[in-house]
Amino acid sequence: MVIDEEINIDVRSLESCPYATNAFSDILGKIQKAVDNLSLHQYSNLHAWVSKLDEEVEAKLAVRLQAGIEEWTKNLRGEDDSADDDINDMDTDRAQPAQAHKLGGEPQIKKMMHEIRITNQIMYLFPSLEDCRYNILQQFFSWQAVVTSQERIQSTRYQVGLDRPSIETYKDVLIKLPGGNAIIEKAYGSVENTLDNVTAYVDEWLRYQALWDLQPDSLVKRFGEDIALWMQLLTDIRKSRATFDTSDIRKEFGPVIVDYGKVQSKVVII
Repeated sequence: MVIDEEINIDVRSLESCPYATNAFSDILGKIQKAVDNLSLHQYSNLHAWVSKLDEEVEAKLAVRLQAGIEEWTKNLRGEDDSADDDINDMDTDRAQPAQAHKLGGEPQIKKMMHEIRITNQIMYLFPSLEDCRYNILQQFFSWQAVVTSQERIQSTRYQVGLDRPSIETYKDVLIKLPGGNAIIEKAYGSVENTLDNVTAYVDEWLRYQALWDLQPDSLVKRFGEDIALWMQLLTDIRKSRATFDTSDIRKEFGPVIVDYGKVQSKVVII
């Protein structure tokens, strides 16, 4: 059957097409159109055949989604596998055609700027770390949705006497990844690790809040005339200040940028 052969070609193209919403939807649209044509001609056992076809499509999309999640995780962690790709290209038989597109695509996580500010003598991060987590996860979900939002192949769209079935997507592919839940767990772990690093760094700055809150009377009452305690306090302040006494005005943690330029000059003069 010519249509069957065309469908098989389209299904196989899911393995090598760009990791992009339009690329997947165009291919699945062609497959669905062919299935609709078979449905209009009332081929027997069409439902069972389409069910098997859908499983094959789902399996290929699961491979692409897993690769997509892995590439997104690498991008978040700042890992560059271009060197590995160069080595693999050298080891590959030159007569064998190269993969035109990465299985998982090339995700570009948007940079997120967060500033350390001082208002009414209170130091804080803006936007908050909660906003940072939300934005990172939304980008993660969007990258997954390139696959999971695609409409499933259906066999009953144009059967006479039947209502149009509700639209179903390939969202269940998330629980059918070849590598299992470990792939998703690693991605979430990388998100939390990034946020932990940002939190630890911001906390170093926020500890300077104590310097604004220090009252001379309380220091005198606590240290009195003990020169050793006063010297220890000054030494601790000097050591801590060295962390921030730099010509830089920001620090990057993957896509998360902490800008401390507005408070740096105020901190280093203490």
